[in-house]
Amino acid sequence: MTKSNMQNVERTTGYYLSKRRNQALPNDAALLRLLITHAAQFEVCVATYHQNASTIYVDTRHPIPLKEIKRIRHKVHQTAQELGWAVSAAASDLELCINGILAKYVRHTRQNHRLSNCSCFGVNLFHQEPLIVCVCGVDSEIDEEFMMELHALSTAPEVGFRALLAKVLRKTEDLSNILLSMIDGVILCDEKVRIRFMNEKARKLCGFEQVPQLGSPLEPTPLCDLTQLLYEAMEDGITQLNRVIPLGNSNSQLLGVNIQFVKNFMGQPVGWLLILRDITASWQSDQIRSMISIASHELNTPLASMKNTLDLLLDREVGELTPNQEKFLRIIQDDMTRLQRLLHDLLDLSRLEDGRMELDRRRHVRIEFVANKVIESFRVFAESRGITLRTDIPSGISGINGDRDRITQILVNLVDNAIKYSHFGGEVIIAARETEDEVIVSVSDQGVGISQEDLNFIFERFVQLDNLPEGVHRGFGLGLSIAKDIVQSHHGRMWAESEPGKGSTFYFSLPKIASDASKADPATDDRAESAA
Repeated sequence: MTKSNMQNVERTTGYYLSKRRNQALPNDAALLRLLITHAAQFEVCVATYHQNASTIYVDTRHPIPLKEIKRIRHKVHQTAQELGWAVSAAASDLELCINGILAKYVRHTRQNHRLSNCSCFGVNLFHQEPLIVCVCGVDSEIDEEFMMELHALSTAPEVGFRALLAKVLRKTEDLSNILLSMIDGVILCDEKVRIRFMNEKARKLCGFEQVPQLGSPLEPTPLCDLTQLLYEAMEDGITQLNRVIPLGNSNSQLLGVNIQFVKNFMGQPVGWLLILRDITASWQSDQIRSMISIASHELNTPLASMKNTLDLLLDREVGELTPNQEKFLRIIQDDMTRLQRLLHDLLDLSRLEDGRMELDRRRHVRIEFVANKVIESFRVFAESRGITLRTDIPSGISGINGDRDRITQILVNLVDNAIKYSHFGGEVIIAARETEDEVIVSVSDQGVGISQEDLNFIFERFVQLDNLPEGVHRGFGLGLSIAKDIVQSHHGRMWAESEPGKGSTFYFSLPKIASDASKADPATDDRAESAA
């Protein structure tokens, strides 16, 4: 605790222990309940009962069923009898006042908050009329350390009170530091729009030269007028408002404002809380992502039509081709295939960003079947670059439940990269092995390799390496990022190992099907399709 906080503790406790030692403070019990509530590191429900009184006062930040609250009444009544206090024979004779409202006027709640390990003890605070304090955990147990601090109120009231007060001040300081260092702007105003708190980020966003003095009215600035939004909420009688407003006269810089009227757990008004965030970058990102998605969809349809027409020409459906014509059409076909792959990557990125990529994980996927399909589709491309493709997968390896098309997409991406980054005459191997819980698939090459520094960023979006062999077309740097997202959507992992000049190996793991569940439905089994 800082020196200033210790001085605050000494000053406050000194006030209670000296000036008011022999005077009855009507709110002492309420203050004690408040201190305990805020000193706890978890949710608690606190009750107090004065000797010779007829009412038990209960403070709780969460609505709790009345039958749970009545447990406190029985516990307090029992403790009073044990202390030898003169109380009525029946606990039900004592009234309950919950957050300042008599229990009979409290609305019943169906919420499932429950009280645990109720602890009751007598306290003779500052030589005043004795009282009983009852503390219960709300949906959690009270830890032993805090319980000992509470019982210090019974054995050494002044020491226990001082400790609680110090704990609250320490938490207040921590909370203040958190709010001051938040990346969002935070402003708290009272009901008359006077500033009670403002952090440095809010000052910068609003354009104040310095943080306004506490208690001063919130004023408009050349950048924004938050008072207009506050008065709008007040006039409309609403307690929550979300707005996006321009900063200054710019239409490209936007400020997101969330306004909420806050009350404490007693239902008393605290003021207006304003959360501010510069959303310019996210708005621009949304606009770009939307544009990419629209453009990709619009381009994909004519490109597919052009490719189908080109396939008809290459299949000589409309007549014979000269060798030169076929050569140039093959070049166009390769470029169209590359363009389609780039468009699919952009569409996948858009779906991932929006959370719209759907996976069908009901299929029983045999990794050796998928690997053989991928190698077959790349055989011509690999031969054109002098690359040998092969698999190293044990027979009978366990299957996985997953989206076969997406798992194929992962392998296509890895094999395509392995071929591109390999030297002429190299070898690309798809291997697989299984552990107790997962199937680990790898794609290795003997190509240019990746430096350790680049390995740390290889799975990030739009990352492209500089050591691409001559004559190989660049992509958008999205393939590995999308592949990793797909693997993680299957609850798997993806990583890479490499050494410059000696090649790279990319790995991904997927949870395997237990051996007793390996008998798949033929309708969803890759083996059935392969046999067909």
